[in-house]
Amino acid sequence: MAGFPQFTDGQVDYLVTSAIAMLLMAPPKAATAHAVGERTPYVSLAFPTLAALFPNARFINIVRDGRDCAVSAWFHNQRIDPVQRARSFASLDAEIEPHASHWSTVVAECAAWCETQPTRCMLVRYEDLVAQPDDVLRSLFGFLGVASSGDVVAGCRRAATFETLSGGRAAGQEDVASLFRRGLPGDRHNHLSAADNTLYFAIAGAVLARLGYT
Repeated sequence: MAGFPQFTDGQVDYLVTSAIAMLLMAPPKAATAHAVGERTPYVSLAFPTLAALFPNARFINIVRDGRDCAVSAWFHNQRIDPVQRARSFASLDAEIEPHASHWSTVVAECAAWCETQPTRCMLVRYEDLVAQPDDVLRSLFGFLGVASSGDVVAGCRRAATFETLSGGRAAGQEDVASLFRRGLPGDRHNHLSAADNTLYFAIAGAVLARLGYT
């Protein structure tokens, strides 16, 4: 309002940084933690802004084959609100084109930023994390500068296995009513037709290939 003091851009940044830090430090464990992490979905879109606000922060960009993402998103949204999903997309086939366009745009943008920040951003493929969890976790913890001993890695892996998170189901044992539906890469082979796969690759093929998904 006219006549009242105005915040400068620097002051606004300080307030935003302070607010985020206050929330991150709220959990009891944060008081003694060597590092505090945050994993809001789509936070990768804010990496450049967060990097400016937190100059000492490290970033982990986890990617997954977009075609598997499309299948996972379809079942996830069907579980949450099948009626609303049906209004938007009558079938998984109908979702392929918009998903491929969105996925390739977002993933390419974040991957490009990470390539300019090799000391601050580490890219991890979901498929590698599933196939070689100990190696990937050890590398991640080393990048973050936190403990990466065998006991620490094994403890983290056990705490985050699909069996633990799903309440006892083995990976691959599907429950469409659960947030943790299946827990294995490659579900596109079970649900996408040859035409779906061809269309997805026609739209997002360059990004898929860039990340090693051929």
